[in-house]
Amino acid sequence: MEEVTCNELLRAEIVELQRQNSALLEKIALLEQRILQLEAMLDKNSGNSSKPPSTDSFRKIQNSREKSAKKSGGQIGHKGHSLKLPKNLDELVK
Repeated sequence: MEEVTCNELLRAEIVELQRQNSALLEKIALLEQRILQLEAMLDKNSGNSSKPPSTDSFRKIQNSREKSAKKSGGQIGHKGHSLKLPKNLDELVK
């Protein structure tokens, strides 16, 4: 009698595992579909769709310029240029 009870328990466990397996397979299919949707969203940017550039936030665009050792702005030793006042002014307005 014990053998029958053990077999019944095993069969019930198999049925439960099969149910769980099919539920997990359904969930995997839904998650794979969602991954495809999100990857499609990542592939779209303002360059290849009608989206505005302000929505290009998923991927950072790499700057191809190399960083210079110089500081920004005027460099030391550079003579500046500016407009000179003419010698004969018609009118001076303050």
